[in-house]
Amino acid sequence: MKQILYFASQNHGKAKKLQQELSSLVIVKTISFTQVSQIARENAAAIFCWDEEGSFDALQDVVQSCSDVYVYVLSSFRSSLFLRQATAAGAVDVWVWEEVKERVASIYGKPPEPVNEEKEPNVIEPVVETKSKSLIEKPPLFTGGFSTLFALTGGKGGVGQTTIGVLLSAAVHHELDWRTAFLDFSENGDVSRSLCFDPRPHQEFWRKCEDNIPEQQVHSGMYWYPEGGFHCLSFPQRKLTSSLIQKIIINIGRCFDFILVDVGKGWSSLSLELLSMAKSILLVTTPTTLELRCSKDLLSFFREKDISTSKVRIVLNRSSRKYKVGRSNVEDMFKNPVLPELPESMQFENCLLQNENPFKAKGLSVHQESVREWLQVFFPTLASTGKKGEGFKLPWSKE
Repeated sequence: MKQILYFASQNHGKAKKLQQELSSLVIVKTISFTQVSQIARENAAAIFCWDEEGSFDALQDVVQSCSDVYVYVLSSFRSSLFLRQATAAGAVDVWVWEEVKERVASIYGKPPEPVNEEKEPNVIEPVVETKSKSLIEKPPLFTGGFSTLFALTGGKGGVGQTTIGVLLSAAVHHELDWRTAFLDFSENGDVSRSLCFDPRPHQEFWRKCEDNIPEQQVHSGMYWYPEGGFHCLSFPQRKLTSSLIQKIIINIGRCFDFILVDVGKGWSSLSLELLSMAKSILLVTTPTTLELRCSKDLLSFFREKDISTSKVRIVLNRSSRKYKVGRSNVEDMFKNPVLPELPESMQFENCLLQNENPFKAKGLSVHQESVREWLQVFFPTLASTGKKGEGFKLPWSKE
């Protein structure tokens, strides 16, 4: 008789995927986050798979009330920061989707293989090469998932994604002291023009590099932006392939604490691949009728492609009284929270032209406070206490 595995989620698409994946091993029962405590009390030996979109506070309450419950968080991308947050809330580990079946099989035991009684005696079976345990437990994204991946997208171009990407990357480095990387995988790779550097040597480097390269080479394959304190890579989407994206993410993920990827307009298959890996999607829009309509259509497109819209946050750029559309109006329209909201400002747009960090520029205090509010939501402990990250010391640097 199959045992029961409880999956705490409100996403029907993920639940169906998990049921299909584990149909030969266990019975998967999907429950909402509010039902977990009740079922955990009935069956203290249960194993729960917790959706990454669930609240860590609710997870902590379950673990504290039922100490014998084993909880594993299912995530599309295993990052060091997300792992620290999950384990701090009481989770045993974070699993990426690619390894769920092997993990559950190792816990419940694989079903016995059927015995073929008609097999001829004394027949030597050919040796079949199997993957090593390390390869099974660590699929490609798992081995490289040592960073927090956020994605920037938009319904159309010209909404300020590049400038916002620079602003948020500089803010994360300045406020949390984390190793930060900004990857511009949009249609044109505009960050190279904004920061005035030649992206071609870096692009050539990543095309020719191996799958697993030292940290020093990873940094040399990116542009260092000293004013913002982060590395960036500009790679137009037309020059990218799925395998090249995976190689870049794996290598950069080992060396950085935070990765922000500008995926452009978000309609292409490569953009969807990156969005599915992201912990959070920042959908940039402006309060104009055309852009709001394009952004709303993009959200509908995400639902069709099984991209979770619950992890979408709206970035309202160039908000102004003249448009008569504010934060509350946009939240009602999209049913998603707006964060951050950035007022219209010529100085904000001109910061990059003047080679100035927009997060530390004078006269942009409203923008800076809005970004700090965004940091408080995603990194509440670190942002509120002023606690810095674990820090980073290059292995070849001097003391």
